[in-house]
Amino acid sequence: MLGREMFGRAWELAQCISSGSLKVMEDLDRAHELDPCDVGILKSRGNVKVALHDHQGALEDLDRAHELDPCDVGILRSRGNVKVALHDHQGALEDLDRAHELDPCDVGILRSRGNVKVALHDHQGALEDFNRAHELDPCDVGILRSRGNVKVALHDHQGALEDFKSGGNVKVALHDHQGALEDFNRAHELDPCDVGILRSRGNVKVALHDYRGHEGMPK
Repeated sequence: MLGREMFGRAWELAQCISSGSLKVMEDLDRAHELDPCDVGILKSRGNVKVALHDHQGALEDLDRAHELDPCDVGILRSRGNVKVALHDHQGALEDLDRAHELDPCDVGILRSRGNVKVALHDHQGALEDFNRAHELDPCDVGILRSRGNVKVALHDHQGALEDFKSGGNVKVALHDHQGALEDFNRAHELDPCDVGILRSRGNVKVALHDYRGHEGMPK
């Protein structure tokens, strides 16, 4: 019981953890000593270690948590991301494959798995994951951008162009004009003669008060 109380206290502290803080780890370490089989403590300690850039330590905690609860999707997803940080992309893919089996509609898992497949040069597989993620969350601009980059790698420049344009328009609607500018710049690289892209990029530059960049925008 005491271990769980300390875990609760540590969890509250974790909400406001800063990058150099070790106080949370002291509580979680003590909680783990009192209840070494509490999966929640292991998960939290692993996540805090990630925040402290101790990815190897995080992996050890998440490995132990996975032994105790092999069907916990959050553990698999977190461990997959830690393995990416440790450059173990094949191991990350195995974790994310299993997580996807357990929760096939989790957009975060699909996005992470797509990125891992890109790192493994499986662009077609990545495209399939990003397509499914886009079906589940069509307004996620990160997915559109990632899918656009994959389409470039697959030489589908027209498809990539549409994704970058869509992402830029969504970001404009969300008032993320800097992000929109980046997407329209990428779209312009793919099709420098598309008047609509130039017009949209010009409007974004106006919103960013870049009036010199606005010069020459098609009317």
